[in-house]
Amino acid sequence: MFNFARMKQRLAALLALTQLVSPVLASTSFEYQRRIPTLVVNGANTPSGNNSGAPTLPPAPAPVTSPATSLSTSTLAFGAVEVGQSTSLNVRLTNTGDGTLTLSGAPALSGSSAFAFPSGGGTNCGSSLAPNAYCDTTVQFSPTARTSSTGTLSFVSNAAGSPTVVELTGSGAQSLATLAASSGTGTDFGAVMLNASTSLNFTFSNTGDRALTAVQATVVGDGLSLVNNNCGTAAAPVTVALGGSCTFSVAYAPTAMGTLSSASVSVASSASNGPSSLSLTGSGIAETAVTSFLGHFEGAAGSTGIADSSGRSNTGTAYGAAALSTAKAKFGGSALLLNAAAATTTDYIMLPAAAAVGATGQFTIEGWVYTTYNGSAAQNIYNQYEIGNAGRFNITLTPNSQKLDFGHGTGASVTSASSVPLNTWVHVAVTRDASNTLRLFINGNVEATAANYTYSMEQSRPWVGKNNNATYSGSPFHGYIDELRVTQGTARYTSAFTPASSSYVAPTDAYAASVSFLYHADTTVTADAAGNAMTAVGSPTLNTSNYKYGAGAASFSGTNYVYADDASGSKAAFGTGDFTVEAWVRPTSANCTYGCAVVGNWADGAAAPNYTNYTGWGLRINRTTSGNYGVMFGYSYSGAVGAGTYGLIPANTWTHIAVTRQANAVKVWVNGVQQGTTTTVTNSIGSGIGAIVLGNTDGTSAAKSSGGSSTGFVGQIDEVRITKGVARYSSTFTPPAASFPNP
Repeated sequence: MFNFARMKQRLAALLALTQLVSPVLASTSFEYQRRIPTLVVNGANTPSGNNSGAPTLPPAPAPVTSPATSLSTSTLAFGAVEVGQSTSLNVRLTNTGDGTLTLSGAPALSGSSAFAFPSGGGTNCGSSLAPNAYCDTTVQFSPTARTSSTGTLSFVSNAAGSPTVVELTGSGAQSLATLAASSGTGTDFGAVMLNASTSLNFTFSNTGDRALTAVQATVVGDGLSLVNNNCGTAAAPVTVALGGSCTFSVAYAPTAMGTLSSASVSVASSASNGPSSLSLTGSGIAETAVTSFLGHFEGAAGSTGIADSSGRSNTGTAYGAAALSTAKAKFGGSALLLNAAAATTTDYIMLPAAAAVGATGQFTIEGWVYTTYNGSAAQNIYNQYEIGNAGRFNITLTPNSQKLDFGHGTGASVTSASSVPLNTWVHVAVTRDASNTLRLFINGNVEATAANYTYSMEQSRPWVGKNNNATYSGSPFHGYIDELRVTQGTARYTSAFTPASSSYVAPTDAYAASVSFLYHADTTVTADAAGNAMTAVGSPTLNTSNYKYGAGAASFSGTNYVYADDASGSKAAFGTGDFTVEAWVRPTSANCTYGCAVVGNWADGAAAPNYTNYTGWGLRINRTTSGNYGVMFGYSYSGAVGAGTYGLIPANTWTHIAVTRQANAVKVWVNGVQQGTTTTVTNSIGSGIGAIVLGNTDGTSAAKSSGGSSTGFVGQIDEVRITKGVARYSSTFTPPAASFPNP
C-alpha cells in the first residue's frame, strides 16, 4: 500500500533544500533557467515553472535486462548404432534471463557428417525467445561405417558466452556373423554308401559388435539332418553373445544313388549380413561292402524263425525260449525277445560263421535294443566269442551302469561315456574304419574312440543275446532286439549321425546271392563290392569327372589294368552253367583292331594274370571291317560270339554291354538290344586257375594278344558285374538306371 505520510515528509525536505540553494544559483554569472515539473501531492497539482523556488524531480532511469541460455543436456551421446540405421535425440534450449534472447540463424551442426537434422528441419527454434521460453532441436545419427563419430550443435545468440554448444558422440556398429566348416571337414561329404552315414562339422561365429539373437540353423537336401546342434532351431532359437560361437554337425545318409542336389546349410540370426549359408556337395553310391546279416525279426508272436534279409541266407537259429514278440517293436510289428525274466539265462540266437565280421579290416555291427534289466551282470548283445581264443570279442552293456562296452580278448576294452536307459529303444553301433579306429555310438552320438585298434577278430559263429562263457551264465541280454545288421568291409559310421527312422533297406537285387564280382569304382579302382581283393597294375586312375553312376569310374590308358585273383574258379569259371557278364563302357580311342578288353577271366602266368593258355573268356570291343565298333565275347581261345554282327559303340559315350548264357544259348547285348544271332555253346567256359581282369588281357607287358596289336582298353569302365548261375536278360531290356545294388 502507498504511504502518503512518508511521501509528504520527503517532499517537504526536498523543497527546503531547494530554497537553500536557490540564492546561490541566482548569484552566478550564467543564466539558469529552471523547469519545475508538476507534482501531484495528495491529489493536488503543483504548477510547474512557478517562481516560488519549489524543487522539481528528474526522470527515473530505465531498468537493465539481459538474456541467458540453459540446455537440457550438454552432450547428446548416441552410443552404438547399427551401420545403415538411424537414431535421434533431442535437446531443449531455454531463455533463463530477463531479457529477450535473440537467435542468430538456425542451430548449426559441425563435425562428422553422420550427424544431421531429420527431414523437415528438426528444430522449432525461431529468431527469438522471451524470458522463460524454450525451443527443441532434434539431431539424427546415421553411421555408415564401424567407426566413432563426434560433432557439435551450436546456438548463436545475444546471450553472454554465445555460442551455446552441445557435444555430439556416437559410433557405428554392425551385427555380423560367419558360418564356416570346422577345420578339416569342408563342405563335401564325398561318396557315401546307401544305408551308411557321415557328417560334417560347422561353426557359427559372432564377429560383430553386439549379441546375435534369433539364431537358428536349418539344412536342406535329401538325406541331410542336423546333429549335435547347439545353434538353435526355428522352434527354439538361441542367442550368441558378442565374440561367441555355436557349433553343429550335418549328417548325410543318402536315400538314393547319385549326386546330392541343391543342398545347403544356413544359420539365420539378427546379423545384418545374414543369413549365413554354405552349399553342400556329396553323392550316394551303392554299398561297397557286404551286409552279412540283416535281422528285421518280423513274424508271429512266439515264432522261432530267425530270417536273414541280407540276401546271403545267413539264417539264425534260436535257442532256449528265444522267439519273436509282438509286445515291443522298433519298426514293423515284432522284435526278438530274449530272457524276459531276470533269472532266465538260456535265450539266445546263433548265426552262421559266414555272417561274422572279418578278422581284420572294417566292419559295422548295429541294432536297436530295449533292455528291461539292470543288475550286477553284463548283458551280451553280440559276440564272436570262443573261450581261449585271443581274438574273441563281445558287445555288452556293463553291470549296473548300463554303458555300451566293446571287450576284446587281447585289446583293451572300449566303453561309452553314456548309459543305455532302461525300457527305451536305443540305437547302438560299433565300427572299425580303414585306419583301424574303433568307435562306439549310442543314438548316433560318438561315445568312445580307440585309435590303432588293429587286433584280430575271432572268426567263429556270432552269438546274439549271450556268449558261451558258462562262468557268468553267458552274461545274457534281457529285453528286445530289433533291426540287427552286420556289415563286413566298411565302417558305415565314422562320425555323429542320425539313426535310421525306418527298417534297414535290404539288398534289392533278386540275384544278390549269385553275384560273384561287382565293381563300382566310386572311391577307388581296387574295390570289389562282392568281397574280392583287387590289385592295380600300371596305375589306372579313378575318374571322378566321367562316370556312369556313383561317384567315379576306372580310367585305363591301354597299358594298365586291375585284377582280382580267382585261383579257385569260384568267381568266373562258369563251367557249362548260365551266367551274365555286363559293364558300362566309355571308349575314347579307336585303336581296337584286335579287341579292347573290358573284362575277362584269363589264366595265371608266372607272376600275374596272363593270356597264355586261352582257357578263359573275355568281353571286349572290336573294330569291324567297315570301321565300326561293336561287342564280342570270346571264350576258350577259338570260340567267339558276335563276330561280324557288332552293335555300334560310339566313342566318348557311355554304353551298356552284356553277354548271357541261358540253357547253352549265348547272346550279346548293347544297350538292352541283342546283337547278332544266338549261339549255342555247350563248352565249359572259364578258367579254374585264372583271375578277373579289367582293362586288359595280358598282365605281363604292354597288353599284347595274337597279331601283336594292343588289346588294352582306352577310356572309362564303370559298374562291372558278374552273375554266376543266372542269365539276367533273355529279351530286349532297359539298361540299369542306377548303380548295381550290392549283394
